[in-house]
Amino acid sequence: MESLKLVIEKSETIHLEAERIGTSGISTLERALFESAMRVDFVGGSQRLAEALGNSARRVDPAKIVRLAEAFGPRGRAAERRLASLAVTLDLPLGLEPTVGARQPVIRLDPRDERVDWVDDRFRVAWNRNPDEMWAVVGS
Repeated sequence: MESLKLVIEKSETIHLEAERIGTSGISTLERALFESAMRVDFVGGSQRLAEALGNSARRVDPAKIVRLAEAFGPRGRAAERRLASLAVTLDLPLGLEPTVGARQPVIRLDPRDERVDWVDDRFRVAWNRNPDEMWAVVGS
């Protein structure tokens, strides 16, 4: 059994894209996807992220994800790049277009997995699975 992982968040971002329910909050779809892309290891890996995006891309407002990425800084922009790479490569209707320069470092789709099966040169994301494997997860 895996232990709980503590996530501490700044007061400036804790309520972004969270709907108030009493004294608590629940993440919107955009926030849930964004956090999944920021913490791929918490959601079970890149295949689970691709599956979640495949099931929800049509309902997501990409402008909300862009605002979250800006608010969270470098880690947020990395999450935006992961989502954009998945969406464009797997032909999902998300509409994220982060600007990624040729000098920006390549980031991992799943930061805990050292394997590189394919690199998305447009968004500079190293995938630990090839696009056909990921398509099989999304297309099913």
